[in-house]
Amino acid sequence: RAAREISATRRRREEFERRAAEDRGRADRLEEEAAIEASLRLPTIRLDASGVVSMEGPLEVSQDDEEAVDPELLKVRTAWCSTGRLIRAEPHPSLGLWTESAASVEADDLPRLLTLVRQRACERGAPDFAASGGA
Repeated sequence: RAAREISATRRRREEFERRAAEDRGRADRLEEEAAIEASLRLPTIRLDASGVVSMEGPLEVSQDDEEAVDPELLKVRTAWCSTGRLIRAEPHPSLGLWTESAASVEADDLPRLLTLVRQRACERGAPDFAASGGA
């Protein structure tokens, strides 16, 4: 009986070690993907329960000017119909993107509008840097 328990324990340990090695491999791949994502300087986009899309992450301005960009400029109020189509997108009024917003709603193209919002927010947050052509 003791031999069977020892054998069963060895099998469980081997299975545990196999699974641990698989988990380490997955963790390594996730870390590699996170490093690639960070190097691309992609924003994090969040949609809250009230329909506000906010963008966080590195901006295309100098590091000193990044703090000058008001986070409210990086938010877009949205509404969606029951089929998932964009029916309203309202960026911050100071960005002056009314025409672009209407075009994005018409085309059901929120990513295009979000790109324009980030560009305009960077221009507003750091006018000297943006006017000089950026980095």
